[in-house]
Amino acid sequence: MFARELPTFSIFDHLDKLQIVRQTRTAIRAICPICGGNNLEITTSGKTAGRYACYSNIGCTSEQIREAIAPLVQGNAPGSEAFEKAGSHYRGLGRRINLRVLPAPLKLYKPVLLPAGEIVLATLPEDVDVVPIVQKGLNTEIIYHYSCEQWVLRTDFYNEAGERTHKTTKPWHINADSKNVNSKGEKPWPIYRIHEAEQFAVDQWVLGVEGEKSVESARFLGICTVTWMGSAWSDVDLESGLISLKKAGVAGLIYWPDNDEIGVKKALAIANAAAKIQFPCLVLNPHSAPLTVTNGDYGGKLMKNE
Repeated sequence: MFARELPTFSIFDHLDKLQIVRQTRTAIRAICPICGGNNLEITTSGKTAGRYACYSNIGCTSEQIREAIAPLVQGNAPGSEAFEKAGSHYRGLGRRINLRVLPAPLKLYKPVLLPAGEIVLATLPEDVDVVPIVQKGLNTEIIYHYSCEQWVLRTDFYNEAGERTHKTTKPWHINADSKNVNSKGEKPWPIYRIHEAEQFAVDQWVLGVEGEKSVESARFLGICTVTWMGSAWSDVDLESGLISLKKAGVAGLIYWPDNDEIGVKKALAIANAAAKIQFPCLVLNPHSAPLTVTNGDYGGKLMKNE
């Protein structure tokens, strides 16, 4: 009886909260609110209409996605007394049990042995360029260029008191008609700052982090650093980026994950992709890294401007 008081959920009621990447007659593809990949797929027709799942192989569950876009009211959240009392009745409400679609099990590969001796992390010259921050009214914009045809626009929104309220990061590309389009596009994206790895990291290691802002923070310290675009964290995207490092003559990747659950999942995905192509990869423990933070990414901590 108590379970009936808990709300049902349909993802179609919350499409306005998602960034749609592509839409066909049978499915919608959107940015996953958990991992940031563009592999959240929503079925829109047939008997399975309403099913959704993230296929980035990071491990995002339907419960995590639902909670991100439509949190339960306080007291009814998973783990609460109310939730536990509801038990199996709750899981049978509405379409929730039918919506849970887990990604395919990830095949694990044996990593290559790390080379003996000292690991040398590539550094950048002192006159490294700085990405400009453009003021637009109360807000600020930063453009992170991946190539001459692909970039990410980050917008930080502030209120009248100067407090940041939220941010957006949107991929842009130039299409075949030479028009700027707010989407990832069909062409694969290179990893961010690959040209610096090609120029300065031959026979040396590069640092890998999550997010362009973290890359720029590390570059400010003179460290050759790369990342993947926010919606390009599938196993195919990770493998492609690591292959580009390998072809550039980079000795290996030292990956510094964000200190949260998704950060750990992404680190495992990168390590497995590196193992698949036999590319040396060392994943740091965020708790024991030289610059430790208590939660989230470290880029904002270094720049003192989250």
